[in-house]
Amino acid sequence: MKLLKLHERVGDDGEVIQEYAKVDDEDHDLLLPYAWYYKVDNARDPEKRHISIGRNAQKGDRKHKPGSLVLLNRQIMAIDDRRLQVRFRDGDPLNNQKENLFIKELNGHELRDLQRHWLNDFKIDNPMTLVFPR
Repeated sequence: MKLLKLHERVGDDGEVIQEYAKVDDEDHDLLLPYAWYYKVDNARDPEKRHISIGRNAQKGDRKHKPGSLVLLNRQIMAIDDRRLQVRFRDGDPLNNQKENLFIKELNGHELRDLQRHWLNDFKIDNPMTLVFPR
């Protein structure tokens, strides 16, 4: 297990926060060249808090359009199908070791809910591609 340094973020109080994601040794070197970002939604309500770790796709990425969002857990598990979701066995999104990740197939209702609620901050060009609004 190795720690992958994530891009620093600023907390609500203006304090700079440095986070690290746990990844397997064999994945660390493949993930290291990218700038990984840590995003917290609903940070004020711990019951509804959602954490995402992702990066912006670059021009050389074969599977993603430049500028689209690539989630760390999906890259590790090599999942591109939008009906499949990568989840955390221990519930910790900072633990991205393969033994902690599992794949769940979403049914139609779960997929619509995901698009409606979780992705409402993003513009969806293609259901598999998330693009930050400009």
